[in-house]
Amino acid sequence: MSCKLKAVTLLLNLLGQSGIHTSSDYRLTDVRTQRTIEDMAGSKQFRVTRPTWSADVSFTGIAQVGGWKTRDWIAQVLSGTPNSSEVAVVVADLARAGTKELLALPRNLRQLTIVLAVTEKRKPSRLFVISSFDRPGWPPLGNTLEHLAA
Repeated sequence: MSCKLKAVTLLLNLLGQSGIHTSSDYRLTDVRTQRTIEDMAGSKQFRVTRPTWSADVSFTGIAQVGGWKTRDWIAQVLSGTPNSSEVAVVVADLARAGTKELLALPRNLRQLTIVLAVTEKRKPSRLFVISSFDRPGWPPLGNTLEHLAA
């Protein structure tokens, strides 16, 4: 079956000295039928808090694989990393786990971008992008990658 992703998610991340502000839309679309998925918990963002850092996590792309919601497995991966983990280690773990999940899908459905807007103690706010199809600051990719790149 061949289908193209038509829906676009709005992700806004503002990082500054006063903090991080994140916003996203709540629309979820079934990629096979192009119908809106009715889901009261359709949020494409959530917050993760650790002893030395916190992150606003948001995503765009595939929202659900079968009954497994993208936000649920992102949250599960993040909760499975030790609280003492550095942000870079967590980002790498998330990219690895996401690649594994996406490989179970047809290539044309493997579009996923995860954004972490991170605040750490005594460090400036940082933005991490993990994606199979977005490269901020670079020209668009012609094809979806086989893996999630951070």
